[in-house]
Amino acid sequence: MNKFLLSANIVITVLLLSACSGRSKTSSSLNGGDTLEIKYARNITIISFKDYKVAALRNPWDTTKVLHTYILVDKNKPMPKELPEGSIVRTPVSKAVVYSSVHSSLFNDLGAFSSIAGVCDLKYIKLSKIQELVKEGPLLM
Repeated sequence: MNKFLLSANIVITVLLLSACSGRSKTSSSLNGGDTLEIKYARNITIISFKDYKVAALRNPWDTTKVLHTYILVDKNKPMPKELPEGSIVRTPVSKAVVYSSVHSSLFNDLGAFSSIAGVCDLKYIKLSKIQELVKEGPLLM
């Protein structure tokens, strides 16, 4: 009886461990690209292919899961026929929506204030320039 229980426990343990491989769909479908080295960021992986790049953002609380995948395609080149699953972003990006005063201040400090196309929630943005532009109408909210 003990040998039977031991065997059953081993079989169940092996089945459970094999079911929890922790691999994401993104990593298995992206063979053939060059992974770009990122010095400080831990939860982003960028893989470069001939006609596009794939940026996968991992969940910081469960790093075995990918939160979202972006496919970066040069806007001056034709769209590749075969692309992996993800949100397509034509690059270089020329406009952005900001979410807070920190984001809008960074754009301002970088001299890229004109690249702000909209704001997510005006109550979180204290920069008076942004407040005025939303009231005047050029920025979307």
